[in-house]
Amino acid sequence: SITDSIKVGAYNACFSSATRGFRLNNTALVPPSAPASLTGTASICSLVASQLATTYTVSAVTNAVSYVWTLPAGAVIDSGSNGLRIKVRFITAGANDSITVQAVASTGCAGAKRVLKLVTTGCATTIFARALVPPTENTSDEFISVTAYPNPVKDVFNLKMNNFSIGKAVIKVTDVSGRTIEKREMQIMNKQQLLNMNLRNKAPGIYFIEVQQAGQKKTIRVVKE
Repeated sequence: SITDSIKVGAYNACFSSATRGFRLNNTALVPPSAPASLTGTASICSLVASQLATTYTVSAVTNAVSYVWTLPAGAVIDSGSNGLRIKVRFITAGANDSITVQAVASTGCAGAKRVLKLVTTGCATTIFARALVPPTENTSDEFISVTAYPNPVKDVFNLKMNNFSIGKAVIKVTDVSGRTIEKREMQIMNKQQLLNMNLRNKAPGIYFIEVQQAGQKKTIRVVKE
């Protein structure tokens, strides 16, 4: 611990001396403090899906050797990953998005977080979408839902689709730049469908899987390791 010390004394059958102590220097075990400031663009609506990067800067912390940044699910680091300054692009936005940063000491101990709450009023991405037009074969008021597992994925993952109607569905895979890397159409035969997807020949990073059917659309985020 940070209060560790070594003490020594002389002893015999009839006498014991006072101890002499040596205080150990373990200050490196103390976690770094939270950065004093984290600055950058808070209102991000004009940046969402624009491919424009914006800069976030944190104040230096004494004895810190690196910094850990945590971004919302719809954001990616454009440059700089463990220093005092990063550039971020926002692909999508959520209602409770924020950016956090922690200072890290040489021991690997991370300090308290500094948080910057992002303002996404008016541009937060809807998680589920109701039918935009009356479904052709599904007359229920259910939301379609799509999940992917495992996620993160190395090569192949499963795409599970629920509450779908019988009929055609369109599946599109895009990268963080918005470029379509795969698009397919399939015939849905059951309300619940399981599909194998392959990212084996794709570069590591973030991909977006968009599924459309009967006027509904759902987009999820998949991380390729």
